[in-house]
Amino acid sequence: MNWTYILGYLFGGFILGGLFGTIGGYIPYWRKGLQDQFWQIYNGKPFWIAGGSVVAVIILFGTSVNFLTVIVPIIVAALAMRRKKKKYYRYLYTYP
Repeated sequence: MNWTYILGYLFGGFILGGLFGTIGGYIPYWRKGLQDQFWQIYNGKPFWIAGGSVVAVIILFGTSVNFLTVIVPIIVAALAMRRKKKKYYRYLYTYP
């Protein structure tokens, strides 16, 4: 296992995570204003970048069991964060 492969997969994971973060930021709030979309993308990106790099490392090293044990908590955490974030944004924009 070469370090260049590991670094390449990590870098690809960061790129994929940034892409997922941008898409995931635009989808829920595409009807609102531009500033709201920007903050949604900015808040969602680090989580998705970390998730993308973890997925890349697992694809590089792991078996299907390891894949499942890490993918399921990522999805659960994403859903929980989205639910929390919606409540926070509703409060933030109802009482400015």
